[in-house]
Amino acid sequence: MSTEPYRRDEASPLVSVVVPVYNIETLVEACVQSILGQSYAHLEIILVDDGSTDRSGSICEAIAQTDDRVRVLTKVNGGLSDARNHGIRHAVGALITCVDGDDMVARDYVAALMRPLIETDADLSSIGFLRVLEGYVDARTDTPDATYEFWPREVALERLFLQDGLTTSAWGKMYRSNAFDGIEYPVGSIHEDLPVTYKLVSRARAVAVINSVGYFYVQRRGSITGRADYGRRVEAVRFAEEAVEFCRLEEPTLVGAAKARAMMECAYIISQVPRLADLRDLDPVVPGTIRSYRGDVLRYRRTPKAQKLTALISFAGIGAVWSLMRVRSIASAARTTMRSTR
Repeated sequence: MSTEPYRRDEASPLVSVVVPVYNIETLVEACVQSILGQSYAHLEIILVDDGSTDRSGSICEAIAQTDDRVRVLTKVNGGLSDARNHGIRHAVGALITCVDGDDMVARDYVAALMRPLIETDADLSSIGFLRVLEGYVDARTDTPDATYEFWPREVALERLFLQDGLTTSAWGKMYRSNAFDGIEYPVGSIHEDLPVTYKLVSRARAVAVINSVGYFYVQRRGSITGRADYGRRVEAVRFAEEAVEFCRLEEPTLVGAAKARAMMECAYIISQVPRLADLRDLDPVVPGTIRSYRGDVLRYRRTPKAQKLTALISFAGIGAVWSLMRVRSIASAARTTMRSTR
């Protein structure tokens, strides 16, 4: 990975686009073509084939033969975090952005993310995203005049924890390459971005948030109402607790915001339980964390209303939280379907 900091006087820096790929033969070509079609062309596109057992690897190799900006790295399967770390380590660009191999990006995705890093002292930029159904993505959207907001580090950290205009996702962001020095995504985790993004934001002088959609999170058919392994998701609580401890030591005024994030991680885990009766099998750390933090979440003056409602509902029990979160999940799925069929 390049350790040279990006120079603001460098008008056309090389941008590394890191794309983990694993068994997505029906989606990877569309993803890569959306990157190759960027309005900003000075790119290196690093496709990390994470031991695919389908045609994904050969598709990547075929694309690389058509454009010398594409590099294919092949490795033994190690999971999303391992693949992303591998790509970042091999990146030589002054700026880095990550795109998941089954998603797509708008034509001006790179240009929009890069602009504030040229014009301001921001060290990280983020762009809006849409969840869309597989097969319904039009990534030709142009955002040449997209405006952006400039958030000082403390503001960005708070809004990240409160999930207010800034997500923890690794994708949909651009970083100066030296931001990752000493930081890697945890291998084997299904919450690899949660313990990393706040550290990257904490290193930034400021964060720029682009007021435009540039990333399309593709929801595969049949999975929009699916439920993940909620038992494995309990690790998210541990990561969120680490963020609370980080704030206690480094950003004491943001402890309430970090607790709100931890509480909402627990609420999300509860929402993944398929049946109300199955709540009895839930790891006790989940309801315990909600009970421990809900008072602080209610008292924190900038907690969003929806999160305060979750804290209030929790006094009626985790069954009430389950019902509330399931309603929100259904509404989110409906919005995704509506966006994809317009």
